[in-house]
Amino acid sequence: VHQSAQCDRASLAQNYFYGGMVLSQPEVNENRCIDGIVSCEFPIISYAAAGIYKALGYNEAYFRLLTYLLFSIGALALFLLFKRWLNTLISFGLVFLLQASPVMLFYSANFLPDMGALGLALLAWYLIFLVYIPHPYHPNKSHWLYKAAIVLSLSLAIAIKTTIMIQWLSLLALLLSQIVWPKTKVVVHKRSLLYVLIGSLILPGIWYFWSRHLAAAHNSQYFLMSLPESNSWQAYLEAWAVYLANWPEQLLSYPLIQIATALLLLSALLKPWSNPSLWRLSMINSFGSLAFLCLMMEQFKYHDYYIICLSPALVFNWLCLAQTIQQ
Repeated sequence: VHQSAQCDRASLAQNYFYGGMVLSQPEVNENRCIDGIVSCEFPIISYAAAGIYKALGYNEAYFRLLTYLLFSIGALALFLLFKRWLNTLISFGLVFLLQASPVMLFYSANFLPDMGALGLALLAWYLIFLVYIPHPYHPNKSHWLYKAAIVLSLSLAIAIKTTIMIQWLSLLALLLSQIVWPKTKVVVHKRSLLYVLIGSLILPGIWYFWSRHLAAAHNSQYFLMSLPESNSWQAYLEAWAVYLANWPEQLLSYPLIQIATALLLLSALLKPWSNPSLWRLSMINSFGSLAFLCLMMEQFKYHDYYIICLSPALVFNWLCLAQTIQQ
């Protein structure tokens, strides 16, 4: 279960604690690096854990607790999002189902940044629904604090874990669909949403270019997402075979995966009876996540935890179908 990846992230916090709290100089205990300084995704969770070590003493349980806290905030936001559209019992059941995933259970209190990034992304989605997704009877919020919170949570999530970018792209696609097909209102305050999307890329962009500098200066390309290509079609099929042999059941188990797939197809067929915002978002996020999985299979085949940041595809599909059935 990727001990080396967890040790690397834990060692980021350890080196901040012992070597000086300089956020821009992430360092791992890794003999493949020249001096330990690495290019990586934004290590703010490791940095915050080191700050807690400074205040309360060195104990890696605090790092685990911090990760769990960030994910729990996202789980609460997800529950509130479901409850905005569905009844309380269904909302609780859907959140519980997602949390019952083996990969979620294992990594929810661990050193990898994926769960913290997912928690922040779910918080961002809840706020996005409050401000930009029209509801049949709940009015949309318009205060600038909500928009600032979206920018903060979404930009941190993307910077912490690059795969969260699929959520940003889904929101952009939803906005573009409103512009292309204006008769069906799926978002409100289009210009404001565009500004939020642009603002959410500032921090990830700054850190990306800083990481490129670290890679050049220290000959290290360590945690940044890359796009490896298969040498041949046969190699690509072998990558899929490795992935399917190892990881799908770590997410939900095959019966639930088959049910989720059937529900996605059912949702697609029930468009005339579905809320247009939920239906369009479900289709965009689900098929976008599938396309991303196919594109990045050479990366996904050896990493069970990469799928964590694509789990909102299940969330939107369940929400869309449950709301349709309830209607």
